[in-house]
Amino acid sequence: MPRHRMPGADIAGRIDYLIRRLNPGDREYTHAEIAAGIKEKTGITVTPEYIGQLRAGKVSNPSMRTLAGLARFFGVPIDSFYDDEAARQVERDVELAVALRRAAAANLALRLTGLPPEGVDDVIALVNRYLGEPDEEGGADGDEGATHDGPGAPQGAVAELDHDTTTGEPGRRGDDPQRED
Repeated sequence: MPRHRMPGADIAGRIDYLIRRLNPGDREYTHAEIAAGIKEKTGITVTPEYIGQLRAGKVSNPSMRTLAGLARFFGVPIDSFYDDEAARQVERDVELAVALRRAAAANLALRLTGLPPEGVDDVIALVNRYLGEPDEEGGADGDEGATHDGPGAPQGAVAELDHDTTTGEPGRRGDDPQRED
């Protein structure tokens, strides 16, 4: 299995890495989900198109405000976008979180094999309620206790590692059309 690496000094590569590795299960976040999540968590407005431009490297010098929103969404320190050592630490944390998520899923699958069929159905129903998916009758379950933070579940694997995402060096002025100076 290839090892995923966070690219060097390129902001686009670092954003792409986070989108590919920190995801809600078996798919990547869409640019629209990221933009909505940033708005929900920080109040910062970033368009899905702008997220795509950042990821593609068409915009290479986003504002610190934009980076703060991305950092908060992904649960990483803001300096991981511009500091190589911080980026390496995030890469280590992300790969550990991904491995732990896989191990936890494998452990759960092994434990499910010992349950009777109705027990497996109960676990699946519980997971569906947590994810807000329809129950067996086709309606959404209204369990108020099954909430979680952000789009998808849970919000960014590294977020659990309790990084401060709001501090960092002063940013450079650049080609960020959404900068609010």
